[in-house]
Amino acid sequence: MNAWARTLRDWIGRVEAYDGRDETIRRASPVVRVLVLLYRFIQITLREFLKDKLLLKSAALTFASLLALVPLLVISFSLFKLFGGAEWFTEVLRPILLRNLAPGSGPAVAQRVQQVIEGAGGATLGGVGVILLVLTVYGIFTGIESTFNGIWGVRKGRGPVHRLPLYWGLVTIIPILVIGSFAITTYIIALPLVHQAVSRVGIAVSLVNRLLPGLMVMIGFYLLYQYVPNARVARRAALLGAVVAGLMYEGVKGLFIFYTGKLVQYDVIYGSLAALPLLMVWINLSWIVVLAGVEVSFVSQYFGVLLAEPKHLRLSRRQQDALAYLMLAEATAAFRGLRERVTLEEWGRKWNIPPSVREEIAGRLFAGDLIRRTGPGDGEILLARDPDRIPLSEVEAILAGEANTDWEWPGDSQWSWLRDWIDRRKGADLDASGTRTLGEVVSRMSEESVTAARGDSGGEAR
Repeated sequence: MNAWARTLRDWIGRVEAYDGRDETIRRASPVVRVLVLLYRFIQITLREFLKDKLLLKSAALTFASLLALVPLLVISFSLFKLFGGAEWFTEVLRPILLRNLAPGSGPAVAQRVQQVIEGAGGATLGGVGVILLVLTVYGIFTGIESTFNGIWGVRKGRGPVHRLPLYWGLVTIIPILVIGSFAITTYIIALPLVHQAVSRVGIAVSLVNRLLPGLMVMIGFYLLYQYVPNARVARRAALLGAVVAGLMYEGVKGLFIFYTGKLVQYDVIYGSLAALPLLMVWINLSWIVVLAGVEVSFVSQYFGVLLAEPKHLRLSRRQQDALAYLMLAEATAAFRGLRERVTLEEWGRKWNIPPSVREEIAGRLFAGDLIRRTGPGDGEILLARDPDRIPLSEVEAILAGEANTDWEWPGDSQWSWLRDWIDRRKGADLDASGTRTLGEVVSRMSEESVTAARGDSGGEAR
């Protein structure tokens, strides 16, 4: 019995710490390997979800969404008012609100939103009101993009010029997808062949009514996960996140309806105000699902890296400097024509560096005008200048953050002595290193790598 317990504990420990290199698990059956990888995927996703504090961020987005809900609906549906918007709302949009906006309390919320939308418009609000509506919607989408970028480890968001087309597309396309889901459902069921087929099976109509809207919701999630982060998101990663989020959304919606309808009667506690807390809870749950889908997309794209190292990796100053020089070495090799190009993603995968860490290092080198970046997120990095003309003293100052500081040294004698002593110490370290420029450092690194490779090959031959 003790032997079985020890074996079980050993396997649990191996699974918990599996980073892709455990030979015992790698040699196991395909079913065991799949189960281990699935467990590690779920474990890593939950770990990063909690470390990213997404419950707190979903609460912040809930508050912002409540402020921007009506302005967003007004802007999105004002276009439809030109084409019989009142009829569209009554026939198409109202059922959507009844079903999705706040399940269980949809009638009260939908009625109030309908009154606001019908009374809102350019003539009613005036120029200032329209501007405030646009700014409100712009603010909520900026918050969404910032949250998505935080999950992906991106420190720099898009500029206003690039944000406006993206936000405008989301405001217009997502409502069209939602509306289209119901329109397509109605159209398909109305087809004679389909109508005859589904009419013979009582559950078929309900199944079609659920599947197609759910599919459109997944498409909406996919667009969010693919295009909102300022990073290069793989289509497979965005698709997996969208599918998981779509399934979670339907499951959470069913549980929410059961909870509010069967277990707790909020109208007994809040009376006519019951719709407000229910709406807040539902929006919060929806944001938790959305952010969970973003985390799934991120983990699926960098699963191999996250198996070895967590996303929020703490490095010492010496380790950060070493990674910075490795990045500069790769960019120098590309500058000298020894390789085609360098991308942050390739460099990070080579050394198992999480995106947030490499973004921090690349951002420091970019701010110091040592490298330049092409494209968003994990795009190509280029050396900004000839490496043989970049003094090491400048590189060290940039890595130490001295080039970007706004703080002035005090005039006290002790401060002056410390500043001079630190400068002498750094100068002595640079003299002892035997190198003066970035190009010399990279050349020494290359020579050492070649020497080590020859030593390894010689040892194997013997």
